[in-house]
Amino acid sequence: MIEPSAIQDVLQYLLPVIQSHRARSSTPFILGLSGLQGSGKSTWAAALTETLNAKHGINTRTLSLDDLYHDHDQLVALRESNPDNGLLRTRGQPGTHDEDLARRFFDDVFQIPEDSSEDIRWPAFDKSLFDGEGGRVPVSQWDTVPRNPPLEVLVFEGWCLGFQPLSPEEVKEKWEKAKAASNSISSDGSPLSTTTLANHRLEHLLLVNENLARYCESFMGPWRFDAFLHLSTDQLVNVYHWRLDQERALRDKKGAGMTDEGVINAVLDPGFKMVSEKKTLDDLESKPNDNFVEVSGEDEKGGVLQPGADYSGAVKKTSAEEIALVRKLDWRIMPTLWCMYFLNYLDRNAIAQARLDGLEEDLKLEGSQYNTCISILFVGYLLMQIPSNMLMSSKYIRPSIYMGICMMAWAVVSACTALAKDYVGLVVVRFFLGITEAPFYPGAIYMLSIFYTRKEIATRLSILYSGNIFATSFSGLIAAAVFNTIDGNHGLKGWQWLFIIEGCLTFGIALIGMFTLADSPLTTRWLKPEERQLAHDRMLRDTVGLEESKGARAGFKQAVRDPRLWLLCFIQNMHLSACSFNNFFPTVVGSLGFNPTITLVLTCPPYLVSGFFGYVAGLSSGKYNERTWHITICMGMAIVGFVISCATLNTAARYVACFLFASGAYAVNSPILGWVSATLGSTQEKKAVSLSIVNVVANASYVYTAYLYPKSDGPRYLTAMASNAAFAFACIAGTWVLRIWLIQTNKKLGSSTTKYAY
Repeated sequence: MIEPSAIQDVLQYLLPVIQSHRARSSTPFILGLSGLQGSGKSTWAAALTETLNAKHGINTRTLSLDDLYHDHDQLVALRESNPDNGLLRTRGQPGTHDEDLARRFFDDVFQIPEDSSEDIRWPAFDKSLFDGEGGRVPVSQWDTVPRNPPLEVLVFEGWCLGFQPLSPEEVKEKWEKAKAASNSISSDGSPLSTTTLANHRLEHLLLVNENLARYCESFMGPWRFDAFLHLSTDQLVNVYHWRLDQERALRDKKGAGMTDEGVINAVLDPGFKMVSEKKTLDDLESKPNDNFVEVSGEDEKGGVLQPGADYSGAVKKTSAEEIALVRKLDWRIMPTLWCMYFLNYLDRNAIAQARLDGLEEDLKLEGSQYNTCISILFVGYLLMQIPSNMLMSSKYIRPSIYMGICMMAWAVVSACTALAKDYVGLVVVRFFLGITEAPFYPGAIYMLSIFYTRKEIATRLSILYSGNIFATSFSGLIAAAVFNTIDGNHGLKGWQWLFIIEGCLTFGIALIGMFTLADSPLTTRWLKPEERQLAHDRMLRDTVGLEESKGARAGFKQAVRDPRLWLLCFIQNMHLSACSFNNFFPTVVGSLGFNPTITLVLTCPPYLVSGFFGYVAGLSSGKYNERTWHITICMGMAIVGFVISCATLNTAARYVACFLFASGAYAVNSPILGWVSATLGSTQEKKAVSLSIVNVVANASYVYTAYLYPKSDGPRYLTAMASNAAFAFACIAGTWVLRIWLIQTNKKLGSSTTKYAY
């Protein structure tokens, strides 16, 4: 019997959270309830359900994890296929439940009444069937719960709810400690053992741990719950006392029940002992701001622990361990990716500086042939991006090695540009440069997206993207230094030396990258085992609509069937179309009328400013988990710059315009790509494919926008600048369409602790 005052103590924290949920969502509020065997989970669940229904008018039902057991035949088959595994001999452990049934049930529960008129079927398992082995109640006998009035609260109880899997190393450590302790009895001579892990083989414990990990990803991870109640104890041995009392009372009342010896031999669940220090909320490192309340119970009968939902779905770091992990990732991953991206753009855009040093004349390029050499790179670039990211997200490839090899390849191809003798040679080299450079950028974004949460990634993307901006900024200064110092040495022109020097530098960084880049959260060599698990767990918590991974091909199908992908493709395509000035920036600045050396120097300041502005925009977008207004304001600023370029030939005004459109247009890249990662990341494969598809469609803009800048349009380049303004406006329009779309989607995701940011 639970004292009414104890129920009210819990409800004083739960009711405000439930009421807030009801006000913003039409789907049920999910309350998780866990605790030791005999701790009173069923009693608490029944008392809470009765109180919420009778006293507060909140339509509430209870589901037990026990009701999701496999049917009797399946349990027998599981037992017979694992004859020496005592953990699977009877029901109870992860692995003995029907995961498909669980997923189908929760999918059904989350259907809003407008989408389904059928009643909810409530699964049931009868433990008295088959001489106490238990069996599932026939579906025809399941309870039905009407959708009207709608179900408002679901109390989901089970011993392992909210528990997170351990790393294999932690399982082994616990097992070894239990082995060492199992040779002695407790100091008071009691046979009530709390070292039951020692009674089982290590591989059997690891199997249960793997099953628990799958459960968390499938249907009972932290993302499932809106709040949580955990019944705890200061002394693990209490589980025996509780169960002994219950079984004795049962024998007195009904003449049936476990003997004291049976309780002592069977009660303490080794699975509970194994993961009892890894409860979901103890491991959540960060507590949401709005509706998270934590109360620790002093009474040995149990304590209270409730999570809530972050206002945006993104997790904020508060634990020292997670802060240290992210700092370590920042110092290992970010500098390497930044250098790689800096050189990626330095090599790619060297042709723009080479044009000012006589490339066209030396290779006898005519008409639009230079423009074709610009656009052909993106043909190779587009062909390689999707298969590259599918390959990178597969289990057969180590991203650190793969990206390093690709960088070496583009370094060699870029240096070979110095050997081009005519138009055909330059076209061939540029095509293969596109193929070899293609894996890097979507691969880098994918790497960041599997290590950084949605609140963190916008800032990291803006830092990464600054590599592009600073490469473009300093490329002019580097080129000016090369052209004015070693032009003509060993019979090579300055532009040829530029490609050779930058290619050699790129090759060296590629070698370093193989050792400093990461692979995946669970396989990165320079992370400790506990850091790998933490890196993995925090990304699971931060993912909206988490699904089980089903391979690269399945991820491709998931991506292309999601209509939001194509809207994001449109937004990013319009954004990069508006950035088409990038490949012609020296030419645009050259329209101010200065000599080539001064022109190259003048390309630097606008990009320095845009790099700083882009970092601030990314930092702000990440801090507030906001996309729409950041994109709108930045692209609006770019539109002003494009309009000024169209309207006047005044040198000062046009140079100011360069600052405006460069800063505004470049700043939105990280919010958009962070949006892709957060919105389309239900599996790693889908995330990888989505990022590559968005990049393919977006970079297709460079194929056609290259022809907006013929020399004959200089110095105003009216067609190009007017087109850029239109592209920027279309980007803003697409952003607002997606915002409205995600707002509507979030209204249907009330039961999840994670929501889409916009």
